[in-house]
Amino acid sequence: MDMTADAWRMMFENWPSSIDRKGMILTKQNENIPFMDFLISNSLLLVDRGTPDAHGARKVVLALDQLAAIKLAGTQPITDFQGMGFQAPMG
Repeated sequence: MDMTADAWRMMFENWPSSIDRKGMILTKQNENIPFMDFLISNSLLLVDRGTPDAHGARKVVLALDQLAAIKLAGTQPITDFQGMGFQAPMG
């Protein structure tokens, strides 16, 4: 697994309870996948879409190394994300 996949895994493993477990995943193949919950393994992410896609699928399993971005719509303070490993710049 590459360093980016490790960073994604760390972020999902440390998701704070103060942040809703929902958002939008953008994959490296330019797919947008909405999610309302997730489970994490060593190299895979299982997301619950909530509503079925065009094929009737509600769950999607993604390789962590295929994630490009996560979009979140929450209004919580940015400091709530520190539990995911984010920090203010030094200086």
